[in-house]
Amino acid sequence: SLSVQRGPARLLTLSKNPSYRNFTLGQDGDDLIVRIRTPWHTLNGSPQYRIPDVFRAGAWVEIRVIVEPGLMRVEVEGASRQEVSLPRAPLSDWDPSYRLALGNELTGNRTWLGDIRRAVVRTAGHEIDYAVPEALTRPARLWYFHKPPKVVPFQSPRPLDVFVNLAGFVPLGLVLGVWARGRGWPALCGALAFVAVASLALELLQLGIPQRYPSIDDLILNVLGGAVGIGLGRWRRLLTFAPGAGRSRAE
Repeated sequence: SLSVQRGPARLLTLSKNPSYRNFTLGQDGDDLIVRIRTPWHTLNGSPQYRIPDVFRAGAWVEIRVIVEPGLMRVEVEGASRQEVSLPRAPLSDWDPSYRLALGNELTGNRTWLGDIRRAVVRTAGHEIDYAVPEALTRPARLWYFHKPPKVVPFQSPRPLDVFVNLAGFVPLGLVLGVWARGRGWPALCGALAFVAVASLALELLQLGIPQRYPSIDDLILNVLGGAVGIGLGRWRRLLTFAPGAGRSRAE
């Protein structure tokens, strides 16, 4: 069991993992955190909104978030605490495959140490309280595989992830490219295969980490980055120095 709550801890989330979400309510100290994906926000619901001084130890708090065309309003104990302008179709970018969780993130981290008495979601003609028994499935333990590895590439790539996964394997490819120089195509193919195996091993290791999951995107980008490094390493002019370079001459 956890004895320390790290914020923003998730009260309610409709998300895939800590990087992709439709909506999240969280607690960070005494503050309420709201993240929502709209055409004006990122795939992770940023920028987030912070409502200060909402939570008190041992006290029940009623929080309402009303989302309608052009507006989101956050109410605490019946009083409006924040109003945010939104697009006319604020939920048009939501991913319907994301699941709802209470008191935690889907990946088993960002645990909220508190009690939830009601968790009501209302839409046109429909209402459900997810806090009632059997409304949600409670996992037997937090360490579980929340979904299969991602196998359909580049559904929602993030520029930073693309850059990191590409650049991260360039140095390995560069070393292998220098090694393969002058050894012919078998060595070149072996170097590329080594990059692919190394990337695959790293992805498979993430099966045992609740906050991570294997991704075909990472594998493809790692191999591409390694291939770039191999190409640079085989480029003879890049790392070839003339004998005696850097030594001064005197006549």
